[in-house]
Amino acid sequence: MFTEITPRSPQTPDLLDGALDVAGAVATTITDTVQAVHRAVAATPFQLLAALPGLPEIRRTHDEIADGVYAVVRESTRQATRGARWLARQRPPPTQALSTQRDLAIGALNGAFGNHLVARGNGLAQGMAWAHHDAPLATDPATLRAALPQASGRVAVFIHGLCCTESVWQFYRDDNDGLDYPQRLRGEGWTPLLLRYNSGLRIADNGQTLSDRLTELLSAYPAPIQELALIGHSMGGLVARSAVHSATRQQAPWLACLRQVICLGSPHRGAPLEKVGWAATALLGMTPYTRPFAGLARARSAGIKDLRHGYVAPADGADADLDHQWGPPAQACERPAHVRIGFIGSVLGPRLDSALAYVVGDGLVRLDSATARQLADADVAAVSGRHHLRLLNDPQVYAQIRAWLQPQADNA
Repeated sequence: MFTEITPRSPQTPDLLDGALDVAGAVATTITDTVQAVHRAVAATPFQLLAALPGLPEIRRTHDEIADGVYAVVRESTRQATRGARWLARQRPPPTQALSTQRDLAIGALNGAFGNHLVARGNGLAQGMAWAHHDAPLATDPATLRAALPQASGRVAVFIHGLCCTESVWQFYRDDNDGLDYPQRLRGEGWTPLLLRYNSGLRIADNGQTLSDRLTELLSAYPAPIQELALIGHSMGGLVARSAVHSATRQQAPWLACLRQVICLGSPHRGAPLEKVGWAATALLGMTPYTRPFAGLARARSAGIKDLRHGYVAPADGADADLDHQWGPPAQACERPAHVRIGFIGSVLGPRLDSALAYVVGDGLVRLDSATARQLADADVAAVSGRHHLRLLNDPQVYAQIRAWLQPQADNA
């Protein structure tokens, strides 16, 4: 975990200040890790030679000198970070426009350590907002009317996955007539809305916030919303299911117009990489020489840890120490009877029933996890020869999305 987490003032939009804060935290954490390894390595000869006369005094002197050196390094880092951040704040206010590459880098940082960024009050921590032309879109009637002059009564919300931003929905569109899913659905009479959020927070927290945002949208949207669809890729599908779960329990008004939830490559039964990550972290914690590195591994975000079992409900894993325990399986999610759910999974190889499909899936999510029909009484589809990110833009996948949405479109 990042050291010296001290809540500060609300988020600042200054990206340089946020980056310097992260750099200082990382440098301090590295210092702490090196010090812990030093202590573990030095302890062995001192323990083996404990019977030698005068050794306790020698060890005490060694520890005091070593701890003093690390304390100087730590304090120097702290002061240098404070000075650099003070200088950064003297600059003119930065512009808000972000390049796609920088945007994705910030999204990746949030996915990896997003809950720590929030705890520090770091300006790089992303809030949840609708995104329009690479900028946040306020949820008030005047702003929405100006941004969506042709708003229809059918709204499709697109939710990105871990370590991403809404720009990932543009991936591979040059391979498909230059169009992405949002653009294609716009041509079918839908109004697409893209969501940006901090994927390092707990999935249940993002689900609750999304439910709140949809309630705000319902009252401010320029036209009556007749049909609402949630389309999530990877973690985004879990966030969508979580939002429905929270809204069902709270009887949120937007559920009345929700018709379809579609999850693309979402790890409903958990993600293999996080399962392996937890096991590797547990192994690192078994010896004093590697235990400090286990502490570094445990600094990964709460959102990543939720992916171990596909947690979506607030109670999922709430009573477990997920850093040290495997954790219980995810609970069933609630949803209204009129809401359909569709799961789409893929495999790297040419055959859905091959051993490769079972073990590797799409490279990040196994097929049985992406198409876990029994978890939600879901409609299921699977495609072969596609990796995880290819689900973001593929003609066959879009055809299935359209087929699931088309009955509602025909009845509108």
